[in-house]
Amino acid sequence: MSSTSLFSSFYFCETWTPAEEEEEEEAEMVRGKTEIKRIENATSRQVTFSKRRNGLLKKAFELSVLCDAEVALIVFSPRGKLYEFSSTSMQKTINRYRMHAKSGINNNEVTEQNIQEQTLEKENTLLQEKCKLQSQPPLADLEEADPDEQDGQHNEVETELYIGCPGRGRINCMSPS
Repeated sequence: MSSTSLFSSFYFCETWTPAEEEEEEEAEMVRGKTEIKRIENATSRQVTFSKRRNGLLKKAFELSVLCDAEVALIVFSPRGKLYEFSSTSMQKTINRYRMHAKSGINNNEVTEQNIQEQTLEKENTLLQEKCKLQSQPPLADLEEADPDEQDGQHNEVETELYIGCPGRGRINCMSPS
């Protein structure tokens, strides 16, 4: 190894120091907590309003697109200028809000009511099916009926037996044969 290559290797090793890296890290700007109080400087206040308004409008748009939510946002500047965003129609959203506020029903009550309605609809459907099956002639009358009618009623009885045994296979259910 020549003395020139040894010197250049040594020279490059000596140019870097850990202290320089620490100085670079300290030079980076770190965002701190902003104290929430009125900004006294009018120019700074206007710039902050403009930036935060744009951020708020962007968030409202993102919420409406990502979550398919109906969003309406109304902002008045300190000078009285109107800024608004609506994912659908502003008037439609305001009317919907008014109807919701007027009814006095909160979201939990609406959800519980929807669940009860769905449960009642299912029970009503099952009762209608049972009434339909009970209104048919008894099995003793099937011997006198024509063969096509017997097959149809046999299938309905088999279906009722299958429905009446939820969670079990057909093997465990009683067979009408």
